[in-house]
Amino acid sequence: MFDYKYWLVDKPLTVHWMNYFDERTAQIIGETKISMLDNIERLGNGYFYKLQNEPFDAENHEHLLHQQEVNKLLRLT
Repeated sequence: MFDYKYWLVDKPLTVHWMNYFDERTAQIIGETKISMLDNIERLGNGYFYKLQNEPFDAENHEHLLHQQEVNKLLRLT
């Protein structure tokens, strides 16, 4: 079993185009906040989250704004 006490970060620093939040990460972020997301799917003990339907483009201003909004909602920033 993985020993979490050696983690430097207890939650993701940002959301990406495709994300998986395991049970522990979902508890840290808060399942209430996670349930507010669109494109979220429960998978076993975790959640699969797709930021948007098209691939994320770091040069697209709208994609960056959407990513920032979700980061704020999940309190990752």
